[in-house]
Amino acid sequence: MHTLLNQFSKIGIAITVYYWVQEGLFMNEIPEPEGNLDDYFLVTLDSNDIKSIIHNVRGVTLKEFLDRLEEGQICFGMKYKGEISSIMWANIKNCHHRPGGSNLEKDEAYMYGMYTFDAFRGRNIAPYLRYKCYEALRGMGRDKLYSITEYFNKSAVRYKQKLNAQNLDLGLIIDLFSKFRRRFHLKSYRGNTMSS
Repeated sequence: MHTLLNQFSKIGIAITVYYWVQEGLFMNEIPEPEGNLDDYFLVTLDSNDIKSIIHNVRGVTLKEFLDRLEEGQICFGMKYKGEISSIMWANIKNCHHRPGGSNLEKDEAYMYGMYTFDAFRGRNIAPYLRYKCYEALRGMGRDKLYSITEYFNKSAVRYKQKLNAQNLDLGLIIDLFSKFRRRFHLKSYRGNTMSS
């Protein structure tokens, strides 16, 4: 089904079934990356950093990344021995996947766009970056942290489970040729544990 939906999106029919997820909850164990923790350092990236790493990211243009910075979004990066190994975005203003409206409150953030560069894959860096982003966003007063997980992306569902994330809602977005967009609320899991 995931593959079929991707094929539809290529002709302008985007159908997204997703979980609205709360993260940063009940972290009993810190997800540690491979190697010495002292070699890892969380940074926020500016436009010069973005220009230096954009060739490592597939499916996104430099303009798109720079536009995100211009909008006030935050790009976090995890450096390993001084080299950026992975990135993740945080939007602190809005999210069009959010049930009930897209604007975010002052204590909320929407996390997305996690990407680990090819040379650093398989080292458990992404969960560690995610964890360090939780800390950084909380330091900014953002302690309600959200993301989406595509319903049919079972590996992403398992990844979020390892971070003790909790599904709050099941939603559907239909976008036809970038002209018609509707969001539907399908189910609530609030008060329940993570389900897949």
